[in-house]
Amino acid sequence: MDIIMTNTKGEEYGYLDADSVDMEIGDTNDFEIQVGIDTYNPSIHSVGCLAICPGMEWGGKVTLRNPHGKTLTLKGPTWRGMLAQKVLSPPDGADYLYADGEAHEVIRNLMGDQFGSMFSVSDEISRYRIRSYRFSRYITFLDGITGMLKSVGAKMQISYQQGPPNGVGYVQLSAVPIIDYSSRIEINGDDGMQFNVTENRGGINHLICLGSGELKYRQVVHLYASPGGQVGATQYYKGENERVAVYDYPNAEDDLTLIADGKKRLRELMDSKECSASVTTDIQMEIGDIIGGRERITNTAVKVPVVRKILKIQDGTESIEYKLKGEA
Repeated sequence: MDIIMTNTKGEEYGYLDADSVDMEIGDTNDFEIQVGIDTYNPSIHSVGCLAICPGMEWGGKVTLRNPHGKTLTLKGPTWRGMLAQKVLSPPDGADYLYADGEAHEVIRNLMGDQFGSMFSVSDEISRYRIRSYRFSRYITFLDGITGMLKSVGAKMQISYQQGPPNGVGYVQLSAVPIIDYSSRIEINGDDGMQFNVTENRGGINHLICLGSGELKYRQVVHLYASPGGQVGATQYYKGENERVAVYDYPNAEDDLTLIADGKKRLRELMDSKECSASVTTDIQMEIGDIIGGRERITNTAVKVPVVRKILKIQDGTESIEYKLKGEA
């Protein structure tokens, strides 16, 4: 993979010559590049420079420079990390921010001029229509847009687009389909991918959600988990198989808010299968895509989304690790 460095104006300067690169998207959303002091070039090794991979999501902006011994370390947020540094707020006098319209137009309006010319939204008309989507209060731009698109079966695709010769490029956001590889690809260790599954069957399946109010006047909502990862108001597990926890949310404004946040909390606590895969093949997946896998020892099958991607380059050797998480 070729990583290009730009100067602080965003103009491409040349390919990165580094001892190591560690870049993650989906969790910490940051990167670290280490170069030898003898290759130091202030034009591309300064705060404000960009590390870019044309046509791909890998990349970000240098916000920290630290020389130490014979090594110069450059750190900063990835494009996804920069999106996480902006917040979607309710309009003045309103309780919530709502979105309605064609997905790209919605994202474009929400973005406004927060990123200047560095970020742009695809000019194409997407296949997705957003209908009265309600954002959580003061949610990050990244989480808000990701959740909104997920509600209509889409994901956010991020890619760096090169500008004209000697010009400046930009980061493009697009609403694209989530790709379900599970029916075509089963990761089982036979295809160059190491696949591990951690199965937890001791999770919570009954969550008592406590909202606003005092004593007998306090909001109380009971949520239950059922096989297949569903959450609802009907109890499935009883007796010795019932496992109960309490979710204390005194600032819940109404039952809908308490239920929505309670469901999120129960999904964090319920039975799960957490997965990880280490990829050394040419299989290319994006955050949000669905993977099928089978762990050979226990014969455990899963169908889970990609939630993290980690790029490592050490002395010219490149590897990409995918982190998967979800319920079978």
